[in-house]
Amino acid sequence: MNFLTIKRYTSSSGERRIRIHTAAAPVVADLGEMYRQADIGAIVSLFSRLAIEKTVSYKLEDARNSVQQRIVKALREYRNLYAGQHRLAGRMIYPESLKFLPLYGLALCKSTPLRGGYADAQLDECCAEGHTMMTLPVKRLLKLLYPNLVRIDEFLLEVQNVLCKFLAAFCNCAINLVNFKDPAASLFAGIF
Repeated sequence: MNFLTIKRYTSSSGERRIRIHTAAAPVVADLGEMYRQADIGAIVSLFSRLAIEKTVSYKLEDARNSVQQRIVKALREYRNLYAGQHRLAGRMIYPESLKFLPLYGLALCKSTPLRGGYADAQLDECCAEGHTMMTLPVKRLLKLLYPNLVRIDEFLLEVQNVLCKFLAAFCNCAINLVNFKDPAASLFAGIF
């Protein structure tokens, strides 16, 4: 972390002067620990805000490339730190805290504000979505970029089982009503 302080003063002879002090303090002693303790939400939020700001004065392709290059640079640096320990040439090495960083980076590059050209999204949609992404809290931004997915086939099987149990119970009720020898009940039981 770097600090910069500037002091403006007038000397006893009436001369105006500026005094500048700079200092640098280490944040962590071990760089690997910084990667292990990284907050993926804060990183993705920062990347999204920087990319959306970049779209104002540069091409969309430049904004997407900057996100991708920052992710690649961070993961390459981590791999260089631990290349000797893992001995996995050609594989991606990343800490547990950053395992979803490439996924969120891809989702960010495919989001509405950073997507292609005129055919993909209207300018109004891009601006509105970009404003939304800039103002959302971190957790909601992550949900917007990559929502939770539910397997529909499992859900449909569960609904089918519940529906079968309901119909079986309902048919048992209809059959029991026939035992009352009520003409309306026997008519109702005849339908099923």
